[in-house]
Amino acid sequence: MIELVQDESERNGGAEEAPATVIGLGQAGIHVVDQLVMRGRERFEAIALDADSVSVDGSIAPEKATLGLGLCRGLGCYGDLALGRAVWKSEAERLQTRLGEVRQAVLALGLGGGAGSALAVETVKAIKRNEGRVVVVASLPFAFEPSARQSAARRVLAELRNAADAVLVFSADRAEAWEESKQNIRKGLHGVNLAMARAVEAAAQILASGGMNSISFADLRSLYGRFGEGEFRENCWLGRGEANVSEGQGLEALVAQVLSSPLLDGGAVFEAGKADSGMACLMTGHEFSLTDLKVLRRELEAALPKGFPLTFGTRTLDRHEGRLSLSLLLASTRPQLVPEVRTEEPMPEPQPMKIEVPAPVSMPLPAKVKPTPAPVAMPEPVVAVAPVPVSAPALAVAEERNLAPVDTAVRRTKSPKPVKQEELPFEGGSRGRFENSSETIYNGENLDQPTFLRRRMAVKE
Repeated sequence: MIELVQDESERNGGAEEAPATVIGLGQAGIHVVDQLVMRGRERFEAIALDADSVSVDGSIAPEKATLGLGLCRGLGCYGDLALGRAVWKSEAERLQTRLGEVRQAVLALGLGGGAGSALAVETVKAIKRNEGRVVVVASLPFAFEPSARQSAARRVLAELRNAADAVLVFSADRAEAWEESKQNIRKGLHGVNLAMARAVEAAAQILASGGMNSISFADLRSLYGRFGEGEFRENCWLGRGEANVSEGQGLEALVAQVLSSPLLDGGAVFEAGKADSGMACLMTGHEFSLTDLKVLRRELEAALPKGFPLTFGTRTLDRHEGRLSLSLLLASTRPQLVPEVRTEEPMPEPQPMKIEVPAPVSMPLPAKVKPTPAPVAMPEPVVAVAPVPVSAPALAVAEERNLAPVDTAVRRTKSPKPVKQEELPFEGGSRGRFENSSETIYNGENLDQPTFLRRRMAVKE
């Protein structure tokens, strides 16, 4: 007798794949896991991890733990990313032992926090170190949150996209899509958490093997794993619908319910050019036939834009007898152009100035007027004094100094009034050919003037 032995290497993916493990990190991640557990777990485990003991104790996850009690005293990290890394270091040995058993994991968290963001990066690295598969479902901070939180979320998201196989990013600002959020924003946050829980469930379904027409892990990674560092935007939108076949709900009603989901914004996600690819994940019972699958796919493709790329997968479960659950995951794979922001108005280019030069106008020159000679001032009368004989030496000294002879005799007569030398202006008459020439100045003296005027010499009459 010949025994047939199946080669494990011929199976899709090698040996039988282990069920996926869903891990909620931080407060936001724990809320997502709780939503998933309340609506029934399929074939995956659920773990809740945080440094806040209140969120961990209130979780309904079957496996949960409060981390970093020696550092945070169970009060959380309050958005401190450095403290979150310190919590991981203090619990690294225990966490790595538990994560070493995980082969396929789906992580849920909110970006920008302390414990969730720090634990997510290290958890992905620990699972990838053991050659496991990791899919991350994360939510962005609100647009009004501080820039420090936005920067921390940007850095963590870049690290996750470099380490994880696929990253599905939801925007927290989409909480306004629910009508209930206008009265209470918590209703909108509940809707976002529920949408993330459905995305986690769809990702875990894709990671699990088997099904009528299963979606491969390569399809999931091709839609949400193309981006590198620097991509900080929403890239995932989800539509969800459920129908009960026993109550007469048809496939058309299921498709209409999916397309009316708040996150799809009435089809605006297609018109705005955000979503360019998608995948549909259907969970149903064993009675669902291949013909029903063809009809459902035709109805869904007819409701989507023409030529929209869509991958379809189906998984049959015992507990879904008579029920249909359809999740439509939309992805944005094209890089979006960031609009250029100008901080100031551009300076206008300088225009050449046109200067009009007036035509020259001929004007008659004024006639040259001869200067009128100034009146000559008459000198005052000089009182004559009789000469007194003086000695020859005194006379010689007086002549040398150009002074009057010194009278050696003592006389009691009144001293004569000093003679004042008047100066006559030397501007009368024409200079002839030197009329337009400049004056000759040498050592500060005008050589064109007579010597007695330049040296201020007295002229004897």
